[in-house]
Parts: sequence; structure tokens; C-alpha cells
Amino acid sequence: PLGTSVAADVFASGLIPSDTDYRVFADVAGWKGGDLSLYRNGQVYHTAQDSYEHATAGSIQHMGDLVATAIEQADAIIDDDGSEGAEDTVYFDILGIWGIVLSGAVVRALLVV
Repeated sequence: PLGTSVAADVFASGLIPSDTDYRVFADVAGWKGGDLSLYRNGQVYHTAQDSYEHATAGSIQHMGDLVATAIEQADAIIDDDGSEGAEDTVYFDILGIWGIVLSGAVVRALLVV
């Protein structure tokens, strides 16, 4: 899996002429969250041809594994009082092997150095 917060920024800028199912939760309900997508066969997304058959079994398994891990990690960062951790976060992968997550405060401190 690959991940980068830059993708979220580019998507939010409107440079990608697409939308996501998550938009209603973010815009209408004000919820915070993440969005996963498959980049192969994206042209069939939300069309009559949209089907699990356009994804490989490995991709579907990978997505399920990512969701399970994300839920475990989210549970670990939500404080006992139900409040969330850092408001802004920067994340990226290194060679698709390691995932790095930094709080906005850490990134700002690194930029000063």
C-alpha cells in the first residue's frame, strides 16, 4: 500500500475532477476520517460496470487489512475522554514498506530547523 497526505491536499484543491463517497460525511456531518481507493480500473468507479470483479482478490484483501489496522490505530490515538489527538497530521510511505506519521507540531518544528 502507498499513502501520502499530499494526495489528500491535492484532492481537496480540486485538481482531481472526481469525488468520493466520504464527502457527505465530511461536508454534511463534519466527520473526520480517511478514504481508500483502488487506482486500477478507476474509470468504472460508480458506473454500471463497477464491480468487485474489476479488482484483484489481493487488492480487496489488502484494503480489508488496511481498514482493520486503521481501526486499531484510531482506537489507540483517541483519548479516554473521546477527544482526538493532533488536528493536523502528515503521513507518507517509504518505498511502500514503512509508513511514517508525524503530527503537525513535529512537522512545523522540523521546518524551523
